[in-house]
Amino acid sequence: MKVRNSVLILILITLAFFGCDGGKGGNGDNSDKKERLYARMEAHTKAVFEHYGDRIEWWDVCNEVIDHDDYKSGGARKDSDYTKIMESAGLSGMDRFEYVLKAFQWARQYADEYGEPGKVKLYLTDYGVERPFGNGPGSKQQCLSDLVDWLIEKDAPIDGVGFQGHFRLKDHPVEEISEGIDKFAKKTRNGTPIKIQVCELDFSAYSNHYGDNSATSISPETLPGRLSDLADNYGDFFDMFEEKFKAGKLDMVLIWGVDDGHSWLNDHPVKGRTDYPLLFGRDYKAKAAFKKVFGTDADTGFENTRSFKIGVAVPGANTSNAENNNALAAGNPQNDLLKYFDVYVAENEMKPENIMPAQEGGSYNWTNADALVKYADDNGKKPVRGHTLFWHSQTPDWFFK
Repeated sequence: MKVRNSVLILILITLAFFGCDGGKGGNGDNSDKKERLYARMEAHTKAVFEHYGDRIEWWDVCNEVIDHDDYKSGGARKDSDYTKIMESAGLSGMDRFEYVLKAFQWARQYADEYGEPGKVKLYLTDYGVERPFGNGPGSKQQCLSDLVDWLIEKDAPIDGVGFQGHFRLKDHPVEEISEGIDKFAKKTRNGTPIKIQVCELDFSAYSNHYGDNSATSISPETLPGRLSDLADNYGDFFDMFEEKFKAGKLDMVLIWGVDDGHSWLNDHPVKGRTDYPLLFGRDYKAKAAFKKVFGTDADTGFENTRSFKIGVAVPGANTSNAENNNALAAGNPQNDLLKYFDVYVAENEMKPENIMPAQEGGSYNWTNADALVKYADDNGKKPVRGHTLFWHSQTPDWFFK
């Protein structure tokens, strides 16, 4: 099996490692802050691929680079230290994404140097881009489309686009997501089509469709019908994914979490919420959605009847409650459920803040990230996906100083 890694450069939780003197993203002496950032980005990329080579076959190189609320002004995420550093260096318009171009160039360089050339596939990932969010040319989806076109024009070694896929039940029509996949799959780089991965899929059971998008609970009388709708929704989407895979447009789909009790959607975006977005319930038993996804029961004679790989985000030791949440821990009920999935991705353990040194010049901490790779190796050598190389969030503050 293989491992997919999500987000080499993640943009929101930034600890403090990469930017300019005097503070994050814009304070202090700006004369060489972009050069310092680039030196650190390259060093980080080299360190990751020197450590993992091509064992991790897919990487989110950059995650969430498009602004969610102000995408109509050009798309670059305003709260990103990367954007602030680019603008302070005098870059504007699409040139503010120069760091994304550099990230892909370094990722390709070092992935090929430390692994089989071309084996590692490089992705640009975002949320709210699966369908038009907003109207016309100013939509977030269109901004990402423009960025991909710009990267292709610059001959960036991009292999694909990742749709996060955090959806609300019945609020995201399957037809619109299908059109979004088609939109990006039409793009080619050097004659090779761009592939799509849906890499953080879940369906909140709360939505505008049911009029309870701000609620914290679903009544016992309502819940069975809602879970039936959830199963049908998963089925409709995975039938569409099957068509896209067979058409050469979709590469794989990853579910963001193992069971409902450990989903990030509990308490989010509404404090105190209990949600039901995944394939296994809080009792660790397969829900009706499981059969709709895999085409077979979990109990007897399990087989993934889909033509494509179905992966899962695995919570590891970098959690708020590692004793209960670490799915790799012996005796954790989640552990036995991982066997159903074809690909593993770490929820948090490969994000920059969890592997980078606490201070510049220190040692990388690979322990928790390596635990997932070892687990995959010990269980059929399953593939691993990398999440994430660069992000505006969850990156040490020193990286931007």
